[in-house]
Amino acid sequence: FVWNIQGKRNPQPEENMAYPYSGYPNMGYPQQNIPLNDTNKPRDLLDVKEASPSVPRMGAAPEKSPLDKMLYTGLLVSQLLTLVAYAVVTAGAGLLQMRANELPLWEGLGKTQLAATIKVYEDVFQSTGYIQPYPQRPGYQFQYQWWIIQFELFIFCMTLICTLKPTLIKRLRPVALTFLAAALVLVMDNINAVFYLLRNATAKAVYEEYRIQAAQVGLMLVGVANFLTIICLGAYQHPEPVVYY
Repeated sequence: FVWNIQGKRNPQPEENMAYPYSGYPNMGYPQQNIPLNDTNKPRDLLDVKEASPSVPRMGAAPEKSPLDKMLYTGLLVSQLLTLVAYAVVTAGAGLLQMRANELPLWEGLGKTQLAATIKVYEDVFQSTGYIQPYPQRPGYQFQYQWWIIQFELFIFCMTLICTLKPTLIKRLRPVALTFLAAALVLVMDNINAVFYLLRNATAKAVYEEYRIQAAQVGLMLVGVANFLTIICLGAYQHPEPVVYY
């Protein structure tokens, strides 16, 4: 039949050559050209828009493993210990610096006695290998130790950022661990040097034993904190979010 029951003219075969599925007699489909998909079937008339390209979506990060939880807790402890150690070693170095700034060693000495005293003084501190003696200007005696303390502060700021924002660990870990390993060597060498001063009667008489002990305790705390930070920061793996496509 050319005309359907609704009074509309059905498309004829010759009219559907270009679009064979453009009309269906007596099915109520509108007379329009319906786009075809890859299966050569008409698309859903309610959704004829082109599909948008796949956009990656970030899902929730998986839960930390028990080992990573333990390592992250150790990292938090190491940062707290580093903060305490930095305060102690700064106080110890400050006590030594105060003594050096007001060193009364040369008062009332004659020329011969002064020369002999300076020689002994230089021998004691040169034997440590890491404390350069300044007999005439003792205020500069611990400048290298102060530099190490500030270097440790710089590294502490870096590792603290990684601890508070674990997503940065992957990016900053190689830099932080490199500096931390270098600082640990310096700290251990200075621990050895200060142990020599603690066993030397002349050093204890000049700089007073409790001042040297305070600096040594701080250095040892810094060394332990550095060890713990290297282990925990180096082994910790922060879980990354799952990417969906």
